[in-house]
Amino acid sequence: MPAGPNPQGSVLNPATHTLYVADSKGDNVWVYDAATCSAKVISGCARKPATINVGLGPVVVDLDAATDTIYVANGNTNTVSVINGATCNAETTSGCNASPHTVAVGQAPVDLGVDQATDTVYVADWDEGYGTTISVIDGKTCNGQVSSGCGKTPAYVTVGTGPAGVTVDQATDTVYAATVAKNNAGTLWVINGAICNATVTSGCDQKPPSLKIGAGSSQWDTVMVIDKTNDTLYADNYTDNTMSMIDVATCNAQVTTGCGRMPKTVRAGTGPHPDAFGLNLSTHTIYVANAPTNTLSLLDASTCNATTTSGCARLQSDSLPTGRLPQWVTVNQTTDTLYVPNGDSSNVSVLNGAACNATVQSGCTHPN
Repeated sequence: MPAGPNPQGSVLNPATHTLYVADSKGDNVWVYDAATCSAKVISGCARKPATINVGLGPVVVDLDAATDTIYVANGNTNTVSVINGATCNAETTSGCNASPHTVAVGQAPVDLGVDQATDTVYVADWDEGYGTTISVIDGKTCNGQVSSGCGKTPAYVTVGTGPAGVTVDQATDTVYAATVAKNNAGTLWVINGAICNATVTSGCDQKPPSLKIGAGSSQWDTVMVIDKTNDTLYADNYTDNTMSMIDVATCNAQVTTGCGRMPKTVRAGTGPHPDAFGLNLSTHTIYVANAPTNTLSLLDASTCNATTTSGCARLQSDSLPTGRLPQWVTVNQTTDTLYVPNGDSSNVSVLNGAACNATVQSGCTHPN
């Protein structure tokens, strides 16, 4: 699919079958129709999608399903854009020409995650590797339809130096924030979302527990994904060319017995640097984007996780070709389609996950 000069992060709203892709150089978000461009239907793939202008340097997008709001981290304007998904989606584009609301956060935000239960947006304030905070935005008063709280200064929680990634475990109301120090040492911080959110901030002043993960990069964000079927959080260790596998059943906001253990790791890709990955829940497949080889590698999450490592050595390397410099992997669980924004190709690859996954390689190009 056509895209802007440097497509980055993406998110899918399955309710409106809309794929949103941030373009960091075009300073906008592209709005694709996933119903007409998927592994099964390609009639709409060549069609130029609608776009919506946001702040400078948008890098990551995420969705609040309850309010149909798309939040966009703008790295060069220290803001988060707030897009109304009800009026800017694959079928309705009337709101795509409107300027979205914005909320000011910390310096150079590089990632964000939405807690659906508390309607809270957590933003990693990277600040060129010198930041120490995660901004906490109230999604109830700052969303696509309500802007009364967008002008307020968000609460924040202090973590280590160099916040580089954030994700939310909805089941335990735990916010995991990754930091990468200047020496590339990686740390994962375990924030209690029940006492540090948009409504309750009593726990935001507390230093959250943490655990060491692999070596990241002080110049790149840390991508994370949680597979609740095996209670594992996978965290990208950019410099190590590995993924750390954290047992979220024993390391979360309520239970911290497992937080003191060094997590297991698995080789992530052919690298040397894996950039991003996505999870297909139905096939238990992790797709790893390899920027140097312009491919995706495959890993079986059912046999390679925090508690079971029998399949960790069986990485399907360079199994699917992408465009140049794959940046992100978004999986449409319904159509088994992979969407991969390619930073140096100005397009988005559309790949068939049903024919190339952890157990089926008939559609893979270079299965090992």
